[in-house]
Amino acid sequence: MGDVDQIAAVKATLELLTADNESLIEHFQEVTEKLNLIEKMPPGIRGVQFRQLEQSGAFNFNNVDVRHFAHHTTRALTPPQFVERTGRRLRNTETLIGRFLEHEEFEGGKELQESLQTLTSEIVDRNDQAAVVKFKQKVEALRETPLFKNYLKVRNGFMKSSPELKDEAELMAAKEAVADGEMMAQDQYVEIKDLEKGVASGEVSPEEAQQKLDEIEARGQPPAEGGGAPPGQAAAKGGDAAEDERTAD
Repeated sequence: MGDVDQIAAVKATLELLTADNESLIEHFQEVTEKLNLIEKMPPGIRGVQFRQLEQSGAFNFNNVDVRHFAHHTTRALTPPQFVERTGRRLRNTETLIGRFLEHEEFEGGKELQESLQTLTSEIVDRNDQAAVVKFKQKVEALRETPLFKNYLKVRNGFMKSSPELKDEAELMAAKEAVADGEMMAQDQYVEIKDLEKGVASGEVSPEEAQQKLDEIEARGQPPAEGGGAPPGQAAAKGGDAAEDERTAD
């Protein structure tokens, strides 16, 4: 294949990948909107609506579950992405603790809520590496506290004993997975467009572009249906800000 043909083939692949990525981002946004509406519903109804959303196939995109997208992506988070994702996880954990406390008081629950509120109210300069590392250290320190470790035990107990609270936890986990997935898809979109510009200007050779495309396609595609941790298992493990360490220190 000559250079002209190779460039044309790369450009065609880039166009297809761009269109697919745009559709994926749009899908994430539509699901997020639906999840946000469900979260505003009364207790009990939230779980029913969430299960109906699952059964409707809303999480499926090209026959894969989009909740696995970010888990499959292995790129390290940039400092701004880490702050965004961790802040979201802190808020989700705080919300989930509130739901648990509505169901039953547990030791250290309110105190842990206050600690999370303190962290979420902290303003972190996302572009200051030292500030991001300091924030990460605070989150990791919280994870090691007896309060947080006790919460993990309480959460697992609630999820086993209460179908309603299990639904709550899985709803929060789904919100988080979809938000994480959209963030990674947006990041991938920028990467594809930059590569497209490089090919158009001649700064990136067809061979280099193809190699990069292979990396993007291998990295960015979620596993086939049934791959990765099941959503329920992900909810039992995820949903807590302190459990994310994919960032550059």
